[in-house]
Amino acid sequence: LHAPKERPPCHFLPSSPTKTRETMGNSPSSTRRAFDYDLVVVGAGSAGLTAATFASDLKARVLLIERRSVLGGDCTWNGCVPSKALIAAAHAASASRGSKAREFFGRRGGGGVDASTGKEAGAFVRRAREAVYSQETPEVLLKEHGVETCFGEAVFESDHVVRVGASETFSFWKCVVNTGSRPVVPKEFLDGVPYDTNETIFDDPPASGTSLAVIGGGPIGAELAQACARLGADVVVFAGKRGLLPRERPDARDVVVKAFEDDGIECVRAPKDRASAVVAAKVVESDGGSAERSLAFDTIEEEEEEGDSSLQQQKKQTRRFDRVLVAAGRECVTVPSLVDVVGLKVDPKKGGFVVDPTTLLIRSSESESSSSKGGRSTKTKNSSIYAAGDCIAAGPQFTHVAGVQGYLAARNALLPGVEDASHTLDVFRVPRVTYTDPEVGSVGLADVETAARVLRLPSCKFHVVKWTAEKNDRALCEAEPPTSFVELVLQLTHGGKVARIVGGTVVAARAGEMLSEIAVIAHHKLTTLQVAKTIHPYPTFSFVIMLMCSKDATARFLDKSLAGRYFKSSFAAGRGKAQSNDKKAPAGEGKQLQQQRNHNNNNDKTTTAAKSTKPVAEEATTKSTKKTSASS
Repeated sequence: LHAPKERPPCHFLPSSPTKTRETMGNSPSSTRRAFDYDLVVVGAGSAGLTAATFASDLKARVLLIERRSVLGGDCTWNGCVPSKALIAAAHAASASRGSKAREFFGRRGGGGVDASTGKEAGAFVRRAREAVYSQETPEVLLKEHGVETCFGEAVFESDHVVRVGASETFSFWKCVVNTGSRPVVPKEFLDGVPYDTNETIFDDPPASGTSLAVIGGGPIGAELAQACARLGADVVVFAGKRGLLPRERPDARDVVVKAFEDDGIECVRAPKDRASAVVAAKVVESDGGSAERSLAFDTIEEEEEEGDSSLQQQKKQTRRFDRVLVAAGRECVTVPSLVDVVGLKVDPKKGGFVVDPTTLLIRSSESESSSSKGGRSTKTKNSSIYAAGDCIAAGPQFTHVAGVQGYLAARNALLPGVEDASHTLDVFRVPRVTYTDPEVGSVGLADVETAARVLRLPSCKFHVVKWTAEKNDRALCEAEPPTSFVELVLQLTHGGKVARIVGGTVVAARAGEMLSEIAVIAHHKLTTLQVAKTIHPYPTFSFVIMLMCSKDATARFLDKSLAGRYFKSSFAAGRGKAQSNDKKAPAGEGKQLQQQRNHNNNNDKTTTAAKSTKPVAEEATTKSTKKTSASS
């Protein structure tokens, strides 16, 4: 896939002009139509596809350049799509096994997973990838959007000219660079040891009878570890010093750790003074003659508190594994010619492009050149090349973030000033989901500390509403763990009368689906009353969001509004009076008192009925008298 014998042909429109205008290199004053293309997009991942299709829908002339032989980027081939397909296959393979089978059938199921399960799961992953790719091929982009594609390595000759391959040169007015990221591999202890990454694991997933070591406890490592374990592999996760899913809240992490224990996954946490528990690795020969990976690592035997510091007892161990999966993070991929030739800036620590957060223009390097007028020093300012996606040094590396950045970069490049500068990517409202079982998702200002730090409103107070799965009917029907929960963070205004939802966290089987609603609510800063008035279908997992908001809105009406306090005191007084009368009654007379109340109520009903029938009877008598008089 990544090393084809022959590159696929470039897909150009039949009426395209000749792509050899090499004289447009340093002509910022030239008109847009003087260039071969209005927009050149380098990289065909999520950001690149979004930027190219959006620009083409604006009727701009667009060229999409991809260094690999297929479009789609990591998301389609090595990331989101294959990982979710593998997770679905693993869930189906383990549907009759584990703790949930015991909830449904009263026993722990058996069977269902063997040595062929991994191959079958790999075949399903390939089918899923091909199905997704069929919607984003060069032929589809050319037919449906008019986007032209060209395969090869992009080399920039100036800030308006790019060369692909040995001879094809294209001039452009604007450019969006989306070169993505790649997995970080700790070479210090994996040198010479075969390993897998997300770029290779999906072609042959580990299954029954295979021992797998996962280096890294982040979202990628956690998702693939649980999927491989459910396919039958013996999995050990070597996490960092903060343990599994270090960016998530402790109560959310605890739920996932418990689920891993139920799936038979062992988690090894690194000591506090190191980033990884693994210290060495080598290849050894097993008794059967096959090659195995021997990992030496440190484990924390116990942790004791002594004053303000904690003491960790470490123990060195060595264990053999059939395969090693590296999921220790990702690093940005950039274009060297943009740095060397065009002079754009790259962050020295993170390795990604440094961009303007509003426009996504790549900043120029800090080097200064002497001007010919008066000897003043000036900086060359980039005005034509933008960046989007994982190649940006700052910001979260998510597919949905890359798509939004691709749109923003193309919009700012082709339609500057169409929308105000405030319409930028707000990182505090970016949803994130880890697709373990249960899923863990959060969006917005998901905890009180973050909300107070970001909003910086001294007079503003915050409130947290948290419901567990025991209050969710759908969760009970599907045997969700009682530790699953939904939590909303509320910003209180107007003396606590109004509660606006600014973020939330969901730990549940459908956390990703539930989080979409919370993301919309937090983005538009809706109140709990507004959400409570929105009818939700029952029984769904999201129905609990409406219940939580209804309860909060009712409590605020009763406690904070004048009418609510009046009704609350009136009802409370009536209830208290009735209870006091019951307490004053002698022992044994409570039943008689209740019978007397029922008797009085019946008398009241009889009296009311008599009063209501009396006018009718009088009217009938009057009519009869009049009739008799008339006949006489």
